[in-house]
Parts: sequence; C-alpha cells; structure tokens
Amino acid sequence: MAKVDDKKLPIGVKIEPSHVAGNLSSVASNFAGNFTEDQRQQGSAPFSVSWFISETQIPVTKFYFTLPPLQDHFNTDLVSGSDTPPLVLDSISLSFDQMNQGNVLDTGTGYPATTLTWQDLKLTLSKVTNNPQSSAVSGIDGTPQSNNLAEVFISGVDLSQMLNTKNPTILRDLSVNIDPYDIYQWTVEHLDTLFSVHIRASFSHPVVERDTQEVVGNYLNSGTDYPAQNAPINTLYGRDKDSLTIATPAANAVISAENAQYGVQTQLEQVDRKMLEGLEAGRFTTHNQSEAAATPYPKEALKEDSGYFCWNINMLKHAAREIDGANVDGYQLAKSSAAPSTVPGKFLYDKALVPIPYPITIHHVFLEMSGIDDIIRESPGAIPLDKRYVEVGVGILHGVRAQQYDYLQVAHLETMLSGAGTTALLRERLFPVPIVYSTHGSAGPLGKGYVTQGRPYYAGRQYSFSSSGNRENVCSVDPTVAEAAPSLNGFDQYIEVRCIYGVDPGTAPEWPEGGANPVLGAGGINVYIIGKMQLQR
Repeated sequence: MAKVDDKKLPIGVKIEPSHVAGNLSSVASNFAGNFTEDQRQQGSAPFSVSWFISETQIPVTKFYFTLPPLQDHFNTDLVSGSDTPPLVLDSISLSFDQMNQGNVLDTGTGYPATTLTWQDLKLTLSKVTNNPQSSAVSGIDGTPQSNNLAEVFISGVDLSQMLNTKNPTILRDLSVNIDPYDIYQWTVEHLDTLFSVHIRASFSHPVVERDTQEVVGNYLNSGTDYPAQNAPINTLYGRDKDSLTIATPAANAVISAENAQYGVQTQLEQVDRKMLEGLEAGRFTTHNQSEAAATPYPKEALKEDSGYFCWNINMLKHAAREIDGANVDGYQLAKSSAAPSTVPGKFLYDKALVPIPYPITIHHVFLEMSGIDDIIRESPGAIPLDKRYVEVGVGILHGVRAQQYDYLQVAHLETMLSGAGTTALLRERLFPVPIVYSTHGSAGPLGKGYVTQGRPYYAGRQYSFSSSGNRENVCSVDPTVAEAAPSLNGFDQYIEVRCIYGVDPGTAPEWPEGGANPVLGAGGINVYIIGKMQLQR
C-alpha cells in the first residue's frame, strides 16, 4: 500500500519542485527503515505448531494451548484491542502411521489383524470457554466447556482402502481468527490403537520489529531504550537504517532529464535501483559477531524484520498406553544426592535439544500436561493431583563439539499440579513458565505476561568473539540476584528443555506400585516456547 501523497504532472502547467523532488523525497524517506508491513505484499509471516503421540489406545486424547501476544503487544487486562496483531489459523493436518495396511495393526505383533478394519478417526479444535485465569473449571470431573471451531474427519472406510486413504488429511484456507488470550483444545477421538499420531496447525501473524533497545524500551521501560536479555550490544543489534537523498533543484533551474544532480530521470532511477536491488532487513550478518566488520553490510529499509513463532517441545511421549505403577520403574530415575530436598526421590525425566538456526527472542513459555488425561483426573489412584510435582527449565546450551560447556537459564517453573499457589491458566493442565527476572534494585524493567517474568531473552549463534562485551546482562533463577554478564558471552548453540515429573517428597519417595496407580498418559508433556524469529537478511 502506497503512503505517498503524490502531486500529479498535469499537461501545460509549470513544473514545481514538489512535482518531482517532493514526490520522490516522500518515497525516499521510506528507505530509512520505514517500509512498514502494510506497504508489503506479504505483511504476515507463517508459522506452524505440531503435536505428537507415540501410541494411544484410549479413545480420547486432548491437548491444550494458547498463543498470547508478544510482550510488546501484551495487554495486562487480557483483552484484545485495535492494536493487537491479528492471529489467523490457516490450515490443519492430521496423520498417523498405518503402514499402508487396510486392517488394524496388532499391538502385540505389529502385523495387521486378519479381520479388524479401521474405524473412524476425528480431530476437533475447540475454544475453552471458561476464564483462562481462573483455577475453577466447569463439570464434575473438572473438564472445561468448549466450543468447536474446526473438525478433521477420516472415515474407517477410507482408511481400509490401503491406497489413497486420505491419511494424512489436510484442511486448508480456514481463515479462523484466534484470540490470543483464549485457550484452545485439540481432541483426538478414535477406537483403534494409533501409532505416531501427528497434528500440525499452520498460522499467520503480522511481521514485527526485532527486540532492539528502542523496541524493548518503548513497551517495557516508559520509552527509554533498554536491551533484551542476552542481546548483542546495541551497536551491532540496533537499527542500521538505509538512506536515499533526493536533491531539490534551485529556483528557475533548467528542467533536465539526465542532469547528474537534479535530472528527473536520474532521480527516478535512484529510486528504481533501490527497489530492484531488493529491500534489506535483519542484521544477523552483523550482530553474530563481536565488533563491526571492516566491510559494511547492507543497510535496512524494512521496519519489521521478524515473525511470530511457537515451538512445541514434545516430551515424555512414551510408547505405552499409560505409565502406571506397574511399568513406571522402566521410566523413572533416582534423585542425585546433590539435588534439593524438594525434588522427588524418583521421577520421570526427559530433555530435548533444539538447534538455534536463526536469531530468536523468547517472550513466553508454557507447560502443558496432556498426559494428565480425564481418566487419570477422575481416578488418580494413591497419588492425588495436588501431590504431583512438576519442574521444567528452558536454557541455552554451549558445549556440543566444544572444549567447554555452560548454560544460561531462560525460564523455570516448579509447581504442584493443583492446590494453593499454583499459577495454572487451566487447572492441572496449562501453566505459564516465567522467563527469569530480577527484583534487585539495579535490575532493568520486568517483562509482560500472565505471571511476573523477565523481559524477552535473546538466543542466537555468533561466529566472531571478543574477550568480553558480546552480550547484554541477564537475570538468574533467583530473582533477588542482580543482573550480570551472561556466562556464554555469545556462545549460544542450542535451546535445551528439561522436565521432571514425580511425587511430592513429603507424600511418598516415588510412584507407588500397581496398575491402579496411574502416572502419565500417552499425551505426555508439552513445552511451548513463543517469541520472535528474525530474518537472517
């Protein structure tokens, strides 16, 4: 969309400076990092989120998620406004591994059953209608009410055809508006045992500015510049705006097409050349080093250079219908002697490594307990839900193929699944994981979110280093500690996610024996990491 109030060139009218230089100067000013998303043919960027189940035999599996606004658009009143970027669901896909077999797979042998054919499979997307911040949910068993938004259906007849089974099935061009302050629910309904179930949802969100000191300061620090945690120093990470100067001819100057300074055609070609060369954005080639390069990198013309992303880190997706007291010994680990007393004696544990291919800033983290299904909620056995402990940490790792290793803590949460003091958005199901923050007198501004948390946290690789000063200060897990220089100093390689799930140590040292004591369903645990992903260039 053009933003130039141009003056036309009518025939027979004396040409004024505003007709040429004035028009072109209005265009040229946009090259100084001012081309906004509404001036671009594609003003939104796509992203996708995936959910996975290794094996499920129960007839219903549920996942819960939310896609809140980034911190620079987050409203603490939890209400969308005119300035809230629109979030749109574009497509949904559902698939599972049936090994191209027209009959159901036998869980014991792995071979197709001789007579049993596939039955219908349905995936439903719903909006949870209770207050997201309330711990209270409707229903006797605590199941929240929901309104259906979309449905993917695969008939058993189609699945039994072996070829062209409509597995996977994809719904396209949905254009469903997603409220960023609402909670959404996936429901997978089936009667057969399913293997390697995969749900994928594709969304779009307007492009946004990366978290420079100016951007962070505008929305978190009353307009005063302030860096994101672990961000490259401002001289490398700040905006490096392009420029284009249009010379205005003097009064009574001769009108020329090709004058080197004032020529109409000359100046038009200046603008055309910039456009043909392509508009630049992003400074990854600059801020992945410790000092300015001898050869300057292209200047920035686009204002927004980042897109919204949500990674779902699928954890504890065990190859069993359910972990219970009869098989839990095959999954749990014993506590180290150095671990705090609050950590269970034995617990389920998982970790995941995610490479950092592009610069990101993490704005929100959430924990979702899909494995606490309705069956476990209604019949938890010897360990009630308020005696179940979960801890999750998100960090940045350096150490793969390196001479040293170290970590930076990005986000952390330890909580009981229910009871007083929990910060669940949806009881026993969905929890915000605070980004690390500091309340020390010297600390910078806090971030925005559902709970007290820190400002956005940068993660990105760097290939050129100095002895110090590569990155801005960061907070620690202990909020009373002052911010300090990050130990990695730019050696960011991977995002590492860890989780612990066990029994409150004051209740029992480990999960009790017996099949009547359920531990975790096939949905496992999901950790959502949400933020901005930046263009390399």
